[in-house]
Amino acid sequence: MILVSGITTLIYNTEIRKNRVLIETNEIYIASMLAQVIIGDFKSVLSDLMILSEKNELQAMLRTGDIGHRKALAKEFLSYSARKKVFDQIRFLDDTGTEVIRINFNSGYPYIAPEDQLQFKGDRYYFKDAFKRRRGEIFLSSFDLNIENGKIEQPIKPTIRFGTPVFDIYRNKRGVLLLNYFGTKIIRNIENSYTGSPGRLMLLNRKGFWLKGPVPEYEWGFMYEDRKNRTFGNAFPEAWQQITARESGQFYDADDLFTFITVFPMSTFRGSASSVAKHPENSGLYWKIISHIPENVLKKMYQEALDRLILLNAVLIPLLAVCSWILARTHVKRREAEKAVKENLNFLQTLMNTIPVPIFYKDTDCLYQGCNAAFEKILGMKKQEVIEKTVYDLAPENMADKYHEMDLKLLQGAGVQIYETQVRYADGKFHDIIFHKARFINSENDTGGLVGAMLDITDIRQLEESLRETHERITDSIQYAKMIQRSLLPNPENINAFLPESFFIWQPRDIVGGDFIFTDCSENGIIIAVMDCTGHGVPGAFMTMVATFSLRKIIRDERCQDPGEILKQLNLIVKKTLQQDTKYALSDDGLDAAVCFLSGYLSPDGPLNAINKGQLTFSGARLPLICIHNSETTVIKGDKQSIGYKKSDINFEFTKHTIPIEKGMSFYMFTDGFADQLGGERGRRFGTRRLKHLLNENALLPFEKQREALLRTFDEYRGENERQDDVTVLGFGF
Repeated sequence: MILVSGITTLIYNTEIRKNRVLIETNEIYIASMLAQVIIGDFKSVLSDLMILSEKNELQAMLRTGDIGHRKALAKEFLSYSARKKVFDQIRFLDDTGTEVIRINFNSGYPYIAPEDQLQFKGDRYYFKDAFKRRRGEIFLSSFDLNIENGKIEQPIKPTIRFGTPVFDIYRNKRGVLLLNYFGTKIIRNIENSYTGSPGRLMLLNRKGFWLKGPVPEYEWGFMYEDRKNRTFGNAFPEAWQQITARESGQFYDADDLFTFITVFPMSTFRGSASSVAKHPENSGLYWKIISHIPENVLKKMYQEALDRLILLNAVLIPLLAVCSWILARTHVKRREAEKAVKENLNFLQTLMNTIPVPIFYKDTDCLYQGCNAAFEKILGMKKQEVIEKTVYDLAPENMADKYHEMDLKLLQGAGVQIYETQVRYADGKFHDIIFHKARFINSENDTGGLVGAMLDITDIRQLEESLRETHERITDSIQYAKMIQRSLLPNPENINAFLPESFFIWQPRDIVGGDFIFTDCSENGIIIAVMDCTGHGVPGAFMTMVATFSLRKIIRDERCQDPGEILKQLNLIVKKTLQQDTKYALSDDGLDAAVCFLSGYLSPDGPLNAINKGQLTFSGARLPLICIHNSETTVIKGDKQSIGYKKSDINFEFTKHTIPIEKGMSFYMFTDGFADQLGGERGRRFGTRRLKHLLNENALLPFEKQREALLRTFDEYRGENERQDDVTVLGFGF
């Protein structure tokens, strides 16, 4: 009975240790993943801050001071706020701290703050700290609640402010760009990522106040007078001492499991080291992510193993009583039983030798008493040579003290150890290793020791580093390609100069896309084109480059203004460029297009004055033109012929449609991304018919309001579905 109880207890302890190791490992992984989630959010905001601070419209406003450039920049900021939905405010302050532009998110309906609502912020800490930064340096505020008129805004609005100084082309510091980032997004992201853990998630600032706590009443204690004593340190004083002493780790306190990691936001930014050195107030800015599994939760998880132990004892002990009576009568066979035990021990050693993971065990004096074949291989020594040796005999001198210290802690009652280190193999090379050690006790003679296993993760670490570097290079290249592609789009200010009543939507599915808009203006009129290249992402972006430069050659160099002739020449150039007119062609790519030429007189002020004096000429390659006049919708279809592709006719003559322009007319061109989007209750396409109805329904609104209605309807219909394709819509009217 003692033997069976001991074996079942050993099984129970082994299973408990295995479950404990799995829980501990999982908690460490989750904490690290949550830190990466926060770092990913900060990198995204940094990218937004740099993009907005380098807008051409911003430089134009600083250079000229013209109100038109300021309005154009405000509209760009407004569009960015509506698209991103993560900034409570986007502001540009001049060098005195006075707001020049402020975009308020307004609960999902952003607007440009009127001039009479712009405020002086030169005495606020965030302006002063951001303004004294150098070019390219980032200001980051503390994580707190937004305060309006001296009171905490209700409902509460967790906020982090990002700022950077803005310089003009003469390197003069002209102001500060500030982004008020919704801190709720960070908390929501880590909550959504905190899966697979039975514990409770906590986010603390450096003073131990809860930013995300076990209950809402404990959160943001430093912002409320009646919560000043509600800190993690007061609730868990001993645990707080260990958490503040290290950047990351895991420990048990009163049988509760705590896993924590420190997030330094400033380390997210490139060049942040110099920024922290110059601005030491940033050096103390960090947060603690903590996962807490209480003792009762752990005990509940171990109860299942205990139930199996009880059931096993209930079955084995009566069976053992019968077997003991039989064994007493067969005492003569004891020698055969001893022989069988010896054979079993030999089998156990043989079994250990088949395990590819190095395994060893030591006695209470830290002397090696055995190992398997895998351990012999990494040391280049036989088992007989290892026995009775110490770590000082086998490990490098500079590592032996550390290993010996860890062994002593384990033997003194630590239970289980898991840690990562480096080990020198017999070939002289160092390998990254995870040690898993456990203490065992022989109650019969009060002896014991420890057993350890070694997991070689060298290849995993090298692969992780290679993947990280590759991912960063690819992402940086695509982000730069995005800037290049956006620079090829027409400037909304240039379009509005000749077509005041107009708008366009350009939203690539990926970082870069295959849709683009082209405009050109001459003394005879305006050419507007919408193109949908093969695919999306990087392949589509390459095709946009081919098409853009081909259009410039046709329209600007050869001065062609006939939409049908433009499409014919574009078809020829694309097929020649991609060698699709030969049997050696590797590419079968191309594009669909819609081209309009607006002819009419130019008024002295610049915009096209086409009412009763001009006409619109349209040609399309599979893309249509929609005309809405007096609430009637007319669809002018493009030819069923694409640009490029191996099977397209190189001599195809595209049909030209001529429409006299009348007052009240509105025209729309678009690619198939809007209509092909899946969504709604049944997950179906939005559809061209629904799009035509949407355009007709909003045709009498100002064009900027039409654009907002289209974007709002698209986002509501899409819901949680991924974007299917690049989305481009262009509208103008008279």
